[in-house]
Amino acid sequence: MFARIFIADVTVLEDRELFERLLARMPAERRNKVTGSRFDRDRRLSLGAGCLQMFAESSLKEGSDINLSHSGDLAMCIASDCRAGCDVQIYRDNYMDIAKRFFFGSEYELICSQPTEGARQEMFFRLWTLKESFMKVTRLGFALPLQDFSIDISDGGISVTQNVDDAKYSFFEYNYRDGYSVSCALRGYEGGKPGIETVDLTGL
Repeated sequence: MFARIFIADVTVLEDRELFERLLARMPAERRNKVTGSRFDRDRRLSLGAGCLQMFAESSLKEGSDINLSHSGDLAMCIASDCRAGCDVQIYRDNYMDIAKRFFFGSEYELICSQPTEGARQEMFFRLWTLKESFMKVTRLGFALPLQDFSIDISDGGISVTQNVDDAKYSFFEYNYRDGYSVSCALRGYEGGKPGIETVDLTGL
């Protein structure tokens, strides 16, 4: 089994010549998604994710499962021979209302139990990326309500309590950059923790 994670900083796409060169290499669906985005940052993120997908598809065997995410200035891609989901989130304020309204009770209590504001923010976004990774690996997305399953973080590792299926899920977290949470979920995976490979978009 294999799983590989690719991350790119999309600020390099502020270079208009590079942006247009890479956009021209995208399939029509991705080009339309990029150009249909309202804001420049969203266009860069969408193009960056498309570039990582192209990079993964050219580097790995055909039929690999690929999932994408982006936030802030980072685009992320996971590729695996089992079903995979990933999520990256930049830290933001005003998160406790979301946690109280949408998170499972034990998750909200875990956030509230953290001793400082910074620790509570970090725990929220750890849980958020883990939860979204699970929603994506199940292919249900937001059709699976956030309150319908719980992520359990303990000294023994990360697990999920859920009623979607009987499959085994593995979760991994990464400290890639300050102010961001990065997580992935893999279904039926039996390998070691996937490493992160930083992709320089200027070299594509």
